[in-house]
Amino acid sequence: MDEQSHPGPRKNVLHPFSKLPELNTAVILLVGCQAIDTKTLARSLVDLSTDVSLQVRTATSLPLPPENDDQRPKIDLVVFLLDASVKMSMKVIADSVGHLDMSYFIGRVCFVVLNASSEQSHCADIGDIVGLCDTYNSPMLTGNLEPESQRQSLARRLLEMTWVAAGFKQGVSPLLIQCTRRSYQFAEAL
Repeated sequence: MDEQSHPGPRKNVLHPFSKLPELNTAVILLVGCQAIDTKTLARSLVDLSTDVSLQVRTATSLPLPPENDDQRPKIDLVVFLLDASVKMSMKVIADSVGHLDMSYFIGRVCFVVLNASSEQSHCADIGDIVGLCDTYNSPMLTGNLEPESQRQSLARRLLEMTWVAAGFKQGVSPLLIQCTRRSYQFAEAL
């Protein structure tokens, strides 16, 4: 096989196994447009009581900048935050998912839709968001960053997903979770 037919890893693509994990450490990457307060959710995640070290990184989009790549830790879970009330949010995430290696989509990616319950303020089509989740075969959570109780609930759910993705749940793998995931589309009645 010559070099041109097998070019190797694509540049500007985040790979889940390109770095070794740190002992007793899990890392979450929150990706959301500038209109989303990712730092508030990051603080809620870090404030949760855990037996291991939890690091939360934030980005407004992917790809991540190449500088300091050698100092960046292995990322266990990528969380794409979409705000249904911000039109640009869907575009940012749709453009960003292409910068992840496909092996991330086996239990190491989650889409979180904020402000989904307030239909009158939707700028993004929920059907398009559901389609994006189904295209990448990844789970979708809904929630809000305000009030604090909803943010804490969302943080706890993301933490559980992180423990599985990082390998801290004995007997449960990201592939097992992925295989049991249901599609968001409804089957037609026979």
